[in-house]
Amino acid sequence: TLYAITTDFGNFPNVELKVLYDGNQDKTRTIRSPDNLVWSKAGMLCVQEDKAEDDTASQDEVLFNGPGVAVNPNEAGIVCFDVDANSNVAVPGSFERIASVDRSVVKDASIDDPETAIDRNLHQGGAWESSGIIDVSELFDEEPGTLFIVNVQAHGIDYQDSFNLDSRITDDDLVEGGQLILLTRDDKDD
Repeated sequence: TLYAITTDFGNFPNVELKVLYDGNQDKTRTIRSPDNLVWSKAGMLCVQEDKAEDDTASQDEVLFNGPGVAVNPNEAGIVCFDVDANSNVAVPGSFERIASVDRSVVKDASIDDPETAIDRNLHQGGAWESSGIIDVSELFDEEPGTLFIVNVQAHGIDYQDSFNLDSRITDDDLVEGGQLILLTRDDKDD
């Protein structure tokens, strides 16, 4: 669940708490286990999913595990939605998945043959997460909400020295695989 908190620090503790998105009420599980987010000047909120939770609070439904098991079959990703400026609630129908982690590329650039890296969590949906998002559109003179820097933490591309002795992906060095990504979002009206 995502909340918006409005406060006036000059008149503290006057605080207003609103639910922006209630994951328990969304049976399609549009956003699972929300983590990092950015509220763009374009008025949209972009939220990254993190597999911090394997199932719902009642433990009767898995959140991540692919088609046929989870209600939302997507790999972990980023979902954006518009927020009504007057009411501070999500605009129905505005939810858009702008990115999903692609785990088909497993590489270890620290070894001679990067393609021989092993994803130890290959069959565990949501094991890789997009973690950390910044709207950098204005830095590139672009419209707000069109350019983001995000990263992917490839949980599972770790302990690579067990498979390739020359790997630097060890607890004493790089720890795990990942990427820093410049994500471009085209205008959704185009």
